[in-house]
Amino acid sequence: MKNLLVLVILMYTFVSCKKETTISEQDAELTNLLNQNSLNGKADWYAMPNSKDYKSLPNQDVKNPVTSAKVGLGKLLFFETGLGMAAKKSVSMATYSCSTCHVPEKNFTAGRFQGIADGGLGFGNTGEGRLKNPSYDGTEVDAQGARPLPTINLAYVRNALWNGAFGSFGMNVGTENA
Repeated sequence: MKNLLVLVILMYTFVSCKKETTISEQDAELTNLLNQNSLNGKADWYAMPNSKDYKSLPNQDVKNPVTSAKVGLGKLLFFETGLGMAAKKSVSMATYSCSTCHVPEKNFTAGRFQGIADGGLGFGNTGEGRLKNPSYDGTEVDAQGARPLPTINLAYVRNALWNGAFGSFGMNVGTENA
């Protein structure tokens, strides 16, 4: 009886085994999926262009192309706390910028579980010390419910803003003046 049981287990194991895919088969499957989902039908559509080759960036609005002047302005404004002048309370005026929640040293993420812009206090070395300002209640704080999207390699992200309210083509048509 014991031998029969061992034989049944061995047969079951042999019959239920499936062939594992090889790395080359997985690569072929991935390449096929990339080809199917790219906008030009080729996997190389996902390859990032050289850092100064702005004309090759995907998802550009032809009415508002990326230029070196705009990139320079964007780098400046990313750290500009003067943009944080619409704070709910005067204590938070000019105390936050894009870099408050998208910390370059933390791969452009918050450096903590949740980014806090308006209503935040402190920073720490890499954003880990940013806390809710005690003069704000929880409903007044400008914080995302989940980790902020990293602001790196966003050329392939079609809808990078919190609510998707801005843009002038594709999924954002009709929100140009929002």
